[in-house]
Amino acid sequence: GSRLRCKMAATGDGMLKQLREAIRGSEVTVFVTLGVALLILRAMAPRKEEEKKKIVEPEPEPVEVDPVEKRDYKAEELVQFDGKDLSKAVLVVIKGQIFDVTDRRDMYGPDGPYGVFAGKDASRMLAKMQTRPDAKNPSIADLTSEEQRSLDDWEGYFLVKYEIIGHLIK
Repeated sequence: GSRLRCKMAATGDGMLKQLREAIRGSEVTVFVTLGVALLILRAMAPRKEEEKKKIVEPEPEPVEVDPVEKRDYKAEELVQFDGKDLSKAVLVVIKGQIFDVTDRRDMYGPDGPYGVFAGKDASRMLAKMQTRPDAKNPSIADLTSEEQRSLDDWEGYFLVKYEIIGHLIK
């Protein structure tokens, strides 16, 4: 019994010696490979903190939104539909058409990436890919052909995705 264990230990030592000799000269490659493997394992491992947050944070209560009246609006009236009041619809104007984007408050509400477009005529901003209203010139009359195409593309997108509830009164 003990003779077999000694032979196995000797064989194990021999294998380790062979492994060390095989690695010698390419230690950098081995360490880089091990480092990459650890990074991959770490990236694939579930993040316990994120999982806890998902479990602990309750879903926000759905807010009842007052139905928006389908009619034409003045620019001054649209300001109230900028998404800040959760009980009101969120509206965006493109080329004089008023779109109800309430279903995407996450995108067009005050904290959304497109929140700047809510409650106002976003035509010039969309055409010029701006995230701030152009106070000096809100018109779309001077758009370049490329900007006009961009605005037409945005209009097409909104026509497919959202309902028109009215038109902007000038």
